[in-house]
Amino acid sequence: MLNQVQGGKMATPQVQPQVNDVISRIKKGEFNGADYVLFGVVSSIDFTDALSPLQGTTSATRQYGLQLLADFSLINTKTYEIKAAFSAQGEGNDTKILSIRGDIAPPNRAKVIRETSLSLAQDVYQQMAMQLGYTDAHLARGVRPAPVYQQGGQPMPVPQPQQPEQVIILK
Repeated sequence: MLNQVQGGKMATPQVQPQVNDVISRIKKGEFNGADYVLFGVVSSIDFTDALSPLQGTTSATRQYGLQLLADFSLINTKTYEIKAAFSAQGEGNDTKILSIRGDIAPPNRAKVIRETSLSLAQDVYQQMAMQLGYTDAHLARGVRPAPVYQQGGQPMPVPQPQQPEQVIILK
């Protein structure tokens, strides 16, 4: 298990839930009324923070990013069969151009996490569609997997990746 660093101190490794733990939760009725449960565990998380000079100028770019990899299982709540299993990844970044190398421009962490979440959700959707037999031909004909519902019964919108935003700081 990878060691995690939080706040400058080594975090105590915690046992991650396994598929059998989710099946026992299904048996206890925690997902009452659900036909399937999508269970995922983060397997890799990588933050990057780089400063790169722009040649021929006194400016530099600061690039802050996040890459996330998670392993998922789609479990039938009636038969406990794993209907799909896959890894999905998401990534997001924030790039700022600094006019003087001493400038301070904190990264927009919320934007990076939002982009990473949307990118991960899109990859999960595509992976599930592919594993459940919804090929590109199915999607082109308009055949889609059943919608995923949020609490309150509203269908969850299919996330679309957003264009990266750039901020320029001039002094």
